[in-house]
Amino acid sequence: MSTNRVVSQQTEALFQASENGDAKAVADLVRDPDADINWHCTQSVRLTAFRGEPEILEDVLKKIREKLDDEAVAELVNLRNQPNLKVTQLLVEAGSNVNPLDEQGYSPLIVAAKKNQTDVIDFLRKHGADATLKTPFGEDALHFAELRNNMDAIHLLE
Repeated sequence: MSTNRVVSQQTEALFQASENGDAKAVADLVRDPDADINWHCTQSVRLTAFRGEPEILEDVLKKIREKLDDEAVAELVNLRNQPNLKVTQLLVEAGSNVNPLDEQGYSPLIVAAKKNQTDVIDFLRKHGADATLKTPFGEDALHFAELRNNMDAIHLLE
């Protein structure tokens, strides 16, 4: 019995569109009612999140919520150090952990504090984000808010 995975043409097209950064093609493929995006789900989610297209991300998340691990969620929320409130809201509403660490050991709250994203900090704190988590260098979100003299963020994190 062969254990080779058979990949549909549509799934392969989704993977290629994700790899090529073609957000429109990803949107079209994901919105197809017969779309099976489970095989390469994180690529399509990362692409749509990174491109700041929450409407597409919402469609993708409806189909693959259970497929995202904590590191993938952290990476999405952090969006390569560019937090996005709408994407963060969608991920949390889809049941994502608010305290995952990305591959560099940074939580979404820490990244939001580094980037002065007070709206993201507020949202994450209201949804249980742990302000005591530290980077591998021992810095917490409050440290970054204080460095940037962001008084609103400091009050949210104290």
